[in-house]
Amino acid sequence: MRSQRYRWTGACFLFLVIGCSEGPSAGRSPVDISPHRDYLGRYRLNENLVLVVNDQDGLLTLLPSFWHETQILEPVTGDRFRSLRHPELEFSFYRNAEGMVSDLEVSGYEAIAGTASRLSPNERLLVEALLDGEPAEALRLVEWTEEVSPDRTLGLVNQLLRSFPSRCTTAAVFLDGVAERFPTSADVQEA
Repeated sequence: MRSQRYRWTGACFLFLVIGCSEGPSAGRSPVDISPHRDYLGRYRLNENLVLVVNDQDGLLTLLPSFWHETQILEPVTGDRFRSLRHPELEFSFYRNAEGMVSDLEVSGYEAIAGTASRLSPNERLLVEALLDGEPAEALRLVEWTEEVSPDRTLGLVNQLLRSFPSRCTTAAVFLDGVAERFPTSADVQEA
């Protein structure tokens, strides 16, 4: 009788050490089990504004470039949501012919109103590199993929410094790198 009890105790100990691999999270990342997985990603509203949609502890959230306040989205109906903090802000996700979310329409606040297209995971924009503190990557993106004017360059740098003063080194390195592209722009050369 004693040996059976020992085996049961040994099995319990083994279970505690090894654990159980069954259950909803076995072999899946948190994104896989999110009820919002269709919506998660980055959406380009314009060349200077990316909307990042995430799932944070089961809540669908949205953070526009240069904003400090994450918007918590509450469902309205189907693929339509509104901001919990600012109910006038509405977000509608649109699906393509395959049923995949491809676009995000924002209304209720002029600064971010419009239709944003979903970015692929390996697509990166100049504004994202600047916000991530990667001026060399931003300069690479300027050379190969972005249409850049002196006004846009200075506008991005000013917005970066107003929103994130700690990014002054990123702004300076980026400005120094693009200055040679605009030798006749007094504004860029002065900055």
